[in-house]
Amino acid sequence: MRNAAYGCAGTIPKTQVSNTVERDIAKGREYWYRAEFENVAEIARVNKDTDAGKHLRGDLYAIQGSYQDAVDTYQQISSDYSEYRKVLREMMNINAVHLKDIPKAKLLAAQLKSIVAELEDAEQAGLVYINALSQPIEVVTKGTFVVPMDISHPYNPYMPVIAGSVNGKKESVLFDSGGNYLVITEKKAGELGIEFDESHFFIGKQGHSTSKMWVGVARSLKLGDELELEHVPVTILEEINTNQELIIFGTTILKEFVTTIDGPNNQFIFTTRESKELVDAQLKKYQGNKMAFVMYGDHFMLGKGKYNGKDVNMFWDSGLVVVGVLNGKPAQAWLNVNKEAMEILGIEEELNPTQVTATEDTLEFAGIVNKNALICGKPGKAYEWGGIRADILVGYGIQKRFAWTIDFD
Repeated sequence: MRNAAYGCAGTIPKTQVSNTVERDIAKGREYWYRAEFENVAEIARVNKDTDAGKHLRGDLYAIQGSYQDAVDTYQQISSDYSEYRKVLREMMNINAVHLKDIPKAKLLAAQLKSIVAELEDAEQAGLVYINALSQPIEVVTKGTFVVPMDISHPYNPYMPVIAGSVNGKKESVLFDSGGNYLVITEKKAGELGIEFDESHFFIGKQGHSTSKMWVGVARSLKLGDELELEHVPVTILEEINTNQELIIFGTTILKEFVTTIDGPNNQFIFTTRESKELVDAQLKKYQGNKMAFVMYGDHFMLGKGKYNGKDVNMFWDSGLVVVGVLNGKPAQAWLNVNKEAMEILGIEEELNPTQVTATEDTLEFAGIVNKNALICGKPGKAYEWGGIRADILVGYGIQKRFAWTIDFD
């Protein structure tokens, strides 16, 4: 039967098509929030000819490390798309951090600024970073480097610490997978001769607090005595939530290498990527159980695990330092769980973000079951990065039992 309102048999009204796409994309973003990426991929495939479908597909490429594919997909999206500012932001950050095309990133930053009346926090942070950069980070030395952890440092039992130098000045440097390049205080930046524009800042989170932040560039960073990088971006904090002037290096530094964090032997192994033979040798030496992960932005590594047999999304956070005393001995929390996840996982203990609680619970990742989890918690909603939920933060309290080789490729 011909339907006069539609004009011909079998034609779907434009508004109905639009509503179907909207429902599909909304469902896709729900799957994205739960880190059900296979379902996201299917919705992106079904809606591949729409801007929203391309946006989903580009986001998938990005978290999987296919950065050029992500940019190529984003570039197919119309500037009239309702979420185009998010597309511009992702292209801007990918070009700056991963493709290392600083001029292109600056052009995209200018385009974003021209179409947005008021910048969101994440957009402001991206613009501050890109405005501070004139050239990308560069690895100067090549090969495989074994860098011992400084086991004499008071922080080393709780975070990996190595000897290094910044701008030629010897310093202890702590690794935090929850950070990006280098993170220091305003005071330490002055001591190290790292300049920054005080008028260009953003407000960012640091632990459970916020701080005004600027961006500068270190001429040189050495990890150990030999491994050197140049043109290293530095996040400069007005305040840091410790009583010491710490220098922290993060995941975006590790991404320059194939890196093994060998907790039992208190060492890092960094291999530069140009030698397939050296990379293969490291991957073979440290082969073991595997765990897939995605990375949002420049450092947010997320993977799947189980807590008491229930599926959880985990954020890898070696900077999670919550230490208490159990049975007369210092004990470090393995993980931090938020109130929303506690309810889902059936955790009934009263948890505190600064106290360690002993449990009979199990935490499983990479097929390894770890018993008697030591946990802490925080009130409020789930952690979330890039619209992806993280039920728990997994810290160095459990990470240090293993040697982790991180292969970003």
